[in-house]
Amino acid sequence: MDKLGLNTKSAGGLEKSRGSLFQQYGILLYLLLRRLETPSLQIIVEPSEGEDAKFVLVDNAASQPRQIRELVQYKKTESPAYGTENDGEADDWKEGPVKASSLKQWVVKKRPDVSVQDILDNDPNTFFTAIVFGRIEQGLKGFIPEKLTENLASYTGFGKQFSKIFPIDYVHQDDPMQRQTNNKLRFGNEDLRKRIRLLRFGSPVMLELQCRYILEKLHKIPSGAVPTLVDRLLIEIAKREGIKDESKRRLVSSDIDFILAEGRQSKNKWQEATVFLKQQNIVSARS
Repeated sequence: MDKLGLNTKSAGGLEKSRGSLFQQYGILLYLLLRRLETPSLQIIVEPSEGEDAKFVLVDNAASQPRQIRELVQYKKTESPAYGTENDGEADDWKEGPVKASSLKQWVVKKRPDVSVQDILDNDPNTFFTAIVFGRIEQGLKGFIPEKLTENLASYTGFGKQFSKIFPIDYVHQDDPMQRQTNNKLRFGNEDLRKRIRLLRFGSPVMLELQCRYILEKLHKIPSGAVPTLVDRLLIEIAKREGIKDESKRRLVSSDIDFILAEGRQSKNKWQEATVFLKQQNIVSARS
């Protein structure tokens, strides 16, 4: 702990208010990316498995229809310098390293009474994606999907390729732990590790801009409506976090479609200034 009481280890949120907001923006960004591939998917916020979100897709294209589940966990690693007197006027977030020992803990630690490892062992159609803010150690590079850039800080020209490179049921071709030389950090079996993926988002302060970019450029939302739409979607995510009944923490595709449709129609609500003034019987604008 530093003098402000901020934990410098990998954690879902450091200060509760900041950590919670970063998590909500992260969920929204990932949801918008996943919907480019599968608009019919559902999201459950804070599912019973103990992760931050669960994406659910019914795959009817397979010979035997199956339900694909992706458990998503957000982790933010800050450097020990954050919150100290040497911090100055710099950005209030400084990335620290994401270590192999951290990933192992996220997988094997029981939350609350079951671990990610237990869940993946029992269901071959379940996948685990850890989304981090921090530098990724060399020993973890094998968990980053092949051909997917390590740093997802910029989405210019990238979002359209995301689904092709990283589908929801992506499985690593090789055992991701092959690059890890420390045998003490190994966990699970090869099949389990192939279904564990690691992504690195850019700085948390960039998340809102990334969400706006994807809504405008890839979901075709008018630029003027994007800020309000981001807030609307964040509220939909946040208000589900504290509900005890998991079925009511579910955000289905039709809910999201309705909100996005409202955003696309917002441009039709704007009026020319002269038309508005005539409605008010005003010849010119008041000073």
